Amino acid sequence: MAPLIKIAVTLVSVAVVSALLAPPIYWFIQGIHVSSWLQEFPFHRVFSRVLLVCILIAIGPLLIALKISSLRDLGLQKNPGWRVDFLWGLFVGLLTVSVLMVGYISFGIYYLEDYEIEPVELLSKAGSAIAVSLLEEILFRGVLYGFSRRVFGVFASAVWTSALFAVLHFIRSSGGSSENLNMWSGFYQFTRIFSGAPPFPLLLFAFATLFSMGLLLCWTVERTRSLALPIGLHAGWIFAIQTFNLFIEFESMTPIGLPWVGPNVISGMVPVGVFAILSICVTFLLCRGYLYGRPHQNSSTKCA
Repeated sequence: MAPLIKIAVTLVSVAVVSALLAPPIYWFIQGIHVSSWLQEFPFHRVFSRVLLVCILIAIGPLLIALKISSLRDLGLQKNPGWRVDFLWGLFVGLLTVSVLMVGYISFGIYYLEDYEIEPVELLSKAGSAIAVSLLEEILFRGVLYGFSRRVFGVFASAVWTSALFAVLHFIRSSGGSSENLNMWSGFYQFTRIFSGAPPFPLLLFAFATLFSMGLLLCWTVERTRSLALPIGLHAGWIFAIQTFNLFIEFESMTPIGLPWVGPNVISGMVPVGVFAILSICVTFLLCRGYLYGRPHQNSSTKCA
């Protein structure tokens, strides 16, 4: 129970510190007159960035508090073939999303827009995909899943961390006025933290997609005892979806709708519908075929 209390205290501390830091940081940005781009950031976006940075900073102290000093403590092992695993995951992630999107375009579910992609823009998308996948896989499949499986076992840990992975993607405030801010405005943002979530039933299908992704990524970690394959998959998904979103748009008048397919949600990052979930199933089969014959790695971690 003590480890759970430490995790809870860390989460509460991150929330309080983020809420208290966001207003002065916002006022500082508005007052330095260095970058008009920065000054255009509304308060809710500054708050979300501060919250993310606080989470990153808190990971180190949390690992120390939980007495986790090595990857083996999280059920992970050194992976000599991590480069191949990463590249395979990247290839499969790109392939499955690309086939899904091309299918959407072919059947008139999405339509092409006239947009010229710059190489610099692709590099930016690639960098963003790798950074996000590294962060989320280390946090969710590394720290949370790795530690939880020592206490609750594989199945329960995969379920609750995948559900949390899905829910946290809906933390996106719809905004609100940046006027009349005070030192307590950060706490007010927590009351609006899910206000930017999509409406039902899009919310249900988006959750199902993200939950399925989370389960698949937990399976790859359990199968390989490494984060290389899930990081590759995650990066491939993000890069492919972000790139396609530059030049495709959902055709709202299409006769095909839910449960089969709907518009991407969460800033265009999550495909929804049965076809999207089927693409995740295909991803699982491709990864299973890739790992066929590879010996299962045994974890030496013991229950806390």
